[in-house]
Amino acid sequence: ILKIKKQVVYVIVVLMLIVPAALIFLNDTASDRLLHPINSDNARIKIMQIAAVVQSERPLSGWGVGHFYLVADNYFDAMQPDVYVRSGTHNDFMQMLFDGGIPLAFSFMLLIAAIFNHAIKLAFIEQEPLAAGILAAMLIFTIYGLFHNPMADGELSLTFWSLAGLLSGLKKQVSC
Repeated sequence: ILKIKKQVVYVIVVLMLIVPAALIFLNDTASDRLLHPINSDNARIKIMQIAAVVQSERPLSGWGVGHFYLVADNYFDAMQPDVYVRSGTHNDFMQMLFDGGIPLAFSFMLLIAAIFNHAIKLAFIEQEPLAAGILAAMLIFTIYGLFHNPMADGELSLTFWSLAGLLSGLKKQVSC
């Protein structure tokens, strides 16, 4: 019976991942956006390019938290004047590099790696089902962070850190 329950849980998890993805890709707007990049996507790439140029000037110290708009504005005016929405680097890892340089970016990557390492151990070695769900949610959140700045958004980062806290409290339950 326990083996059947595990298989049902796996099928449900797979369906929860596949069905939303299929709905997104079957949506006309999403399909069109994937096949024909729109200005928003091009602007995002241009913002990341400007961020990389600005970061290269202070790779060790960064520019300080919250200074992207102030510092990068002059670069946008000179190099990408057609980009009007200049909100953050659109990448959490680049944002850490911009704010605190290599030390902060490296520390952030180590922290994320430690969280994922713990989640993977719980989910796959100890076979904790809740850890597998948390791992999937955090993975999606981290991938989203490659194209946006969810860590800078209080409500979104609260979700991530709440999941990390929940994950830290999980232990495999031993049944008698």
